[in-house]
Amino acid sequence: SAAEMTETPAPHSNPLPPEGPQRPWAWGKRAVLRLGLIYLGLCVMLAFVQRQLMYQPRRGPVTREQADRLAPQIREVTIQSHDGLTLNGWLCLVDGTSPRGETAPLTGLGAEGRPLVLMFAGNAGNRATRLSQLDLFTGLGCDALLVDYRGYGGNPGTPSEADFYADARSVWDHVTQQWGFAPGKIVISGESLGGGVAVHLASERCAAGQSPAALILRATFTSMVDAASYNYPWLPVRWILIDRYESVRKIPTVDCPLLVYHGPEDRIIPFEQGQRLFAEAPEKSRSGVSRRFLEVAGAGHNDIFQVGNREITAAIAELLASVRSTDR
Repeated sequence: SAAEMTETPAPHSNPLPPEGPQRPWAWGKRAVLRLGLIYLGLCVMLAFVQRQLMYQPRRGPVTREQADRLAPQIREVTIQSHDGLTLNGWLCLVDGTSPRGETAPLTGLGAEGRPLVLMFAGNAGNRATRLSQLDLFTGLGCDALLVDYRGYGGNPGTPSEADFYADARSVWDHVTQQWGFAPGKIVISGESLGGGVAVHLASERCAAGQSPAALILRATFTSMVDAASYNYPWLPVRWILIDRYESVRKIPTVDCPLLVYHGPEDRIIPFEQGQRLFAEAPEKSRSGVSRRFLEVAGAGHNDIFQVGNREITAAIAELLASVRSTDR
């Protein structure tokens, strides 16, 4: 019959399973992958701009008029770098009544018998932002020389660790060869990042048998790697950092008198790094002067001189007195 001839459709032998939510591990895997790519991209970006983050110069010309009341004591000087750049700086004389006129040559300045402080600044600003430190040293009877880094304060060039070291050596050569300062009359002073430059120069000169009169370090680090790791703990700093300033490795060879001062409230370069750097230095200088660490209570990184003005000044005065006594 017709009913018998009508075929009954066969049931679907392999039906598709209904769609359901994806498994949680799949979502997690994708999220981790995306986060990893974002982190990798961030690391690559920071690797390319790291020097812009590390070096923060105040650019533009710096004139003696910006030295305010210290202007009469300032001589504008230039130093030739190893690669032909002209680096500008200030020589701050003890007083403004020096017999040397505005344009008189500085050849033989070392024969006047005063110590000369070579100052190496931190990573920001320029020489016009260090007037209090220039005033500190001249107030203690020292001439002070602060040459801006390349790329700072109107100077040509681009900052880098290797070039800062070479420029520091050019400054040393200039004051010893052109101005007549004996190594034993030169105090090297380094602040923050400048501490890395100062330790390198002092270590190099000590190894060459030209030990400076003393080394003064203000709120500086064991290494830039350690300082950057402290400030950016989520970055693989030890892999990507170019300019490393390994002061803790170099300071054991510094055989001149040493003063380190640091504030326990420092949130940029930890107090513990200053202590550890100090601990790696020789206990006494070649001339028998004991190293000294000054803890400036209540001080942070940028306010350390304002907080500890009197005790810092007294500590540096004592250091200079000990140097003079062993020089007799």
